[in-house]
Amino acid sequence: AKIGRIKEFEVALERFRGKDADIHEEAMEILVRNTFLFVRKISKESSHITVEQ
Repeated sequence: AKIGRIKEFEVALERFRGKDADIHEEAMEILVRNTFLFVRKISKESSHITVEQ
């Protein structure tokens, strides 16, 4: 399912930048940034979890 979403993202970016635009580098930068933000969010959320004994 995630691969389909990435393809949708690439198609949308190509549509936005133009059919002849090389979107590869920009797409990778966006995906890396979004992955970093997701990991950071998960890390912050998990740091608030306490384990009761």
